[in-house]
Amino acid sequence: MVELQRGYSAAAASVAREKSNFSKRRRYRYEIHSLSYINIDESNGGIIRNLNEAGLCVQSVSPLQKDQQVQLRFELLNPRVRVGAAARGRWVNAAGLAGLEFVPLGNRSRQLIKDWLLTQLLLRGQRLFVSNSIFVESARAGVAATRADVSVVSPLTVA
Repeated sequence: MVELQRGYSAAAASVAREKSNFSKRRRYRYEIHSLSYINIDESNGGIIRNLNEAGLCVQSVSPLQKDQQVQLRFELLNPRVRVGAAARGRWVNAAGLAGLEFVPLGNRSRQLIKDWLLTQLLLRGQRLFVSNSIFVESARAGVAATRADVSVVSPLTVA
């Protein structure tokens, strides 16, 4: 149990360090909230944690090394985008997280990622707008009351 706690503390500390590195980034990284798997070279894989047009953070099965060159293949959903790219390890930590920089990313792949990111940000904004809308809140609070207040007018029938 002590080993587990010690390992958890190290993982939590390394995640905190990774978050502190956020201010050093030149570009915003979009945090992935659903499982997005990535193939790293032929025999490794992992989960994408965050992404931008310049690189990504992955939680890999087998540890990666700083400055290690790798081939990546991953698929993003909603809308579906498939990307294949070369990358280089910029940083790694004890928890198995690694920051990978695309080297060089082709124009088509870069545009696909940028379009996907824009779509995700627009969808997130739409969800926030709808969930904070006064119309949605009033509808949730008084659907029955609203229905009772509305009278249905039937069309006139002429005999």
